[in-house]
Amino acid sequence: MEQTANLQQRVTQGLNNVLKSVPLLFRNFSPEDLRDFLKLGHAQIHRKDDIIIDESSTELDTAFLIVSGKAEVWKDEIHLATISEGDILGETFLFNKIGRTASVSAQDEVITLKFKRAEVLEYFRRKPERLFKLFTMNIVEIQQRRISTMNARLLQLHKRLLNKDTTE
Repeated sequence: MEQTANLQQRVTQGLNNVLKSVPLLFRNFSPEDLRDFLKLGHAQIHRKDDIIIDESSTELDTAFLIVSGKAEVWKDEIHLATISEGDILGETFLFNKIGRTASVSAQDEVITLKFKRAEVLEYFRRKPERLFKLFTMNIVEIQQRRISTMNARLLQLHKRLLNKDTTE
């Protein structure tokens, strides 16, 4: 019981820090809608090196909000990114049927809120349609930013490879 109370206290403290600057996923949510949405999350603690998301997993109906700590995104043993408080993992969980694109592991102790598709869809069924539209537009913006970042990294890699070829 004490362990559960301690986790809840840590989650609350972490959320207070995260919400000082509202994560993009929840941009334009009213404070009440955001609070109600966050209540859907199931708190989890991940120890250093624990796998938070395994790209080979068939569990596609979940997303995670990092409440505290840092995590690393990996694909084929290549480090793609480090993410931290306020970042969302698996944000396409409402629509995704094709699988995870990468694995995510805890760089240190990470506390997440795990969201389940069915619970989130039920939440939006009880809300005005505009809130779901905001949520999906925010997901699209997150995806666009990630694509832009990956394109920039790909361009840098391409330039380095071209420079290497010309110096040999």
